[in-house]
Amino acid sequence: MNYNNNYPTYKIIVIGDSGVGKTSIIERYVKNKFHNGYSSTIGLDFHIKIITLKNGEKIRFQIWDTAGQERFKSISPSLYRGAHGIILVFDITDRLTFIHLNRWFDEIKRNVYDRGFDNNNDPIFALIANKIDYVKNNEADDNCFFEKKEDIIKLEEVKKYALQRNITTWYETSAKIKKNVDIVFEDVAEKIHKKCQNKQNVYGTFLENSVIKNDKITEKAKYNTFFCCKM
Repeated sequence: MNYNNNYPTYKIIVIGDSGVGKTSIIERYVKNKFHNGYSSTIGLDFHIKIITLKNGEKIRFQIWDTAGQERFKSISPSLYRGAHGIILVFDITDRLTFIHLNRWFDEIKRNVYDRGFDNNNDPIFALIANKIDYVKNNEADDNCFFEKKEDIIKLEEVKKYALQRNITTWYETSAKIKKNVDIVFEDVAEKIHKKCQNKQNVYGTFLENSVIKNDKITEKAKYNTFFCCKM
């Protein structure tokens, strides 16, 4: 892939509890691949995806996977710096991961707003209720095993939470069967690009002097100004 084009570049971070399927969602979107089984990664994964918008324009997404980072007390504040979009993921079959969304919003407040990072613009938020393939008609699938069927998060609960958090982009997804995965990122891309194009001062960040191997960062990234927008 050619990384030296002049496409506007937007930074997206994907956060949520371990095991909710963050890596699976990203790999399904970027590479159209899905791996059964669970493997937690220590550190950060980095992916690049060139996206064609509805108007024909192309943009570049830098998608940061926080796999395993939630094992620590908090994600490095620098990860949030310059984020144009934040996607929060929970497991629709695990109520605790839904409850923990409040902790993730506390992390965002602490690391974005309280520190003054990009306080002149809010990132675009999206909410993902993942593993919808495990449920049928918003009830536990008889072919799947759950210790407590009441752990299933109802669609009405997701809607209510998104409304409370003023999140207009939310979807039930499945990385396994590729349900609504593409549309989440496409929706976020359209909203971010529109917001940035409405800004008077247009610039942003791009990846420089980083060693990228198989779409993963193997050396610390540096950021400089690039044709995009300030967030």
